[in-house]
Amino acid sequence: MFGVRGAHTGWLLLLGSNSLLVLGYLLVYHGMLVFRGRSEHRWLQWGIFLTFFLVFGYYCSDRQDIAARITVYSLYITGLLLAIAESALGPSHQKLGVNEILLATWMMLMGGLTLYRAWHAIAGHATDPLWMQETGFQSYYVLAQVLTVQLSTLALIGIHAQRIEHDYLVLQGQLRAQSTHDPLTGLYNRRYLDETLADEMRRSERDGHNLCVAMLDIDHFKRINDTYGHEAGDDVLRTLGTLFMQWARASDIVCRYGGEEFSIILRDTTLDQVMPRINALRESIAQAKFCSGSRQLPSVTISIGVAQSDAKITNPVAFLNRADAAMYRAKQNGRNRVERD
Repeated sequence: MFGVRGAHTGWLLLLGSNSLLVLGYLLVYHGMLVFRGRSEHRWLQWGIFLTFFLVFGYYCSDRQDIAARITVYSLYITGLLLAIAESALGPSHQKLGVNEILLATWMMLMGGLTLYRAWHAIAGHATDPLWMQETGFQSYYVLAQVLTVQLSTLALIGIHAQRIEHDYLVLQGQLRAQSTHDPLTGLYNRRYLDETLADEMRRSERDGHNLCVAMLDIDHFKRINDTYGHEAGDDVLRTLGTLFMQWARASDIVCRYGGEEFSIILRDTTLDQVMPRINALRESIAQAKFCSGSRQLPSVTISIGVAQSDAKITNPVAFLNRADAAMYRAKQNGRNRVERD
């Protein structure tokens, strides 16, 4: 704009250069609203720009009233700066990053400087247009405005980079959870069991800690599916998943092994210590109420086998097979009971 000042009148240069600055702030504000997921008042943003263009254009035509022109511009800019600061800070409960805080702080400082500029003009210290002067408050202020638009753009890039990184970490966590959890019950899945049990066996052997594993199977689960439908069977599995999680210690790892079978890794405990807990779990399930929608389902019982790791067990498959064999003995001995290896 300054390069064409010889070919155009001064008022057009004033209007064009200042309108570009206002438009730059509006775009920064629009970018912050998009980042925050807020689309309200989008029409108002362009209404503000059009109003500024008309009002400021009117005062630009009067070369004598510099104070009024500066005051109008300062009020518009201050409002935009504060709006950008508010959108950068976001809701009070939202966690703020460094870029948001720096952007909001810079906007508020520039807002204060802009108000000072308005007072400076009203007090009778308004200067000639920038291209007619070598130094003065106005020249430094305009340079600060240009710098502010540039810094705001860089801050927006930094904020969006933070959002991309945050979304990536969230997505990574979701994919990890999907790969290790059973979608029906919310428990860990078979894949996680295989990986974790191998790690726990190595830790147990290295540190000398006790380690037990339990295999659990729902008694007569096929009868529930055949009589009440597979949806009712799914409801039973979900309820059991909740009961297992309520019962488990923080160190216990509860997994859905497959179908109606479950497995629990019990760290830092012996068979003698775990048997009362496992029996208490079995009894609580036998007494629990199971529903599918508005229908009351019959009582559900489980058969459980428990094994403890020792020097003879060299891999997770053999460990689970020991607990599985104990569980089948519980089935053969009448169901709704616990057998130990």
